[in-house]
Amino acid sequence: MGNETVGENPTLGRAAAFTGWKRQGKSTTAAAFRQASFSLLTDDVLALEGIPGAEPHARPSFPRLKLRPNAAQELGYDWEQLSSLGEPTSKRAWTGSEGFCTEARPLAGIFYLDEGESVSCERLDGQEGFQALLEQSYAPRFLGSDLTGNRHFEQCSDLARRVPIYRLQRPRRFSVLPQVIEVVRECLLARPVL
Repeated sequence: MGNETVGENPTLGRAAAFTGWKRQGKSTTAAAFRQASFSLLTDDVLALEGIPGAEPHARPSFPRLKLRPNAAQELGYDWEQLSSLGEPTSKRAWTGSEGFCTEARPLAGIFYLDEGESVSCERLDGQEGFQALLEQSYAPRFLGSDLTGNRHFEQCSDLARRVPIYRLQRPRRFSVLPQVIEVVRECLLARPVL
C-alpha cells in the first residue's frame, strides 16, 4: 500500500497507516506525526505480517521521509540538510534513526486521506474499506494481477475484517495538522488493545 506509518506512544505501541492518491499529503502527515513525538515506521510502502491469521503487524523499513519544499519548511526541516532524490521530483529526503521505530507494531487503523472542508474521520464499512485497500495496494500495479490475483484479494479481505479503515477528511492546510493528529490518536485509543 502507498502508506506512511507512525507508531509507538502515545498510541499504546500501535501503528496507523495513511493511504491515499498521489499528492494527498501522506508523507506530510507522517512527518507531522514524527514532529509530534510519534515514531516513524515507513514512508511509501508498508509491509504487513500476520495476514491472514494472526493480528496484522506493520513492519519497519528504511528510516526516510520524502518531503516537498513547502512541507519541509512548514514542519521545521532544514531543506539544505535534506538529501536530494534527483530528477524529476522536487522532493528531498530526511533520513535518520531518531524517531524511527525498529520493531513491527500491531496495525490499529488505516486512514484513507481525502480532502474536506473540515477535519473529520469516519469508519468505512466492510465493502468501502475493502475497496479502499484494493485501490491503494501496490501489489497488482507492480506485479500484475496474474501474480497477485486471489491471494491478494483474500489478504485485503482479511485485513479489512481485522483492522478499522477510516476516511480522514481535512482541508489541505498545514494549520490543521495538530487537529488531524488528535483525531487519529482518538481513533487509535478508542480501539481496544488486542
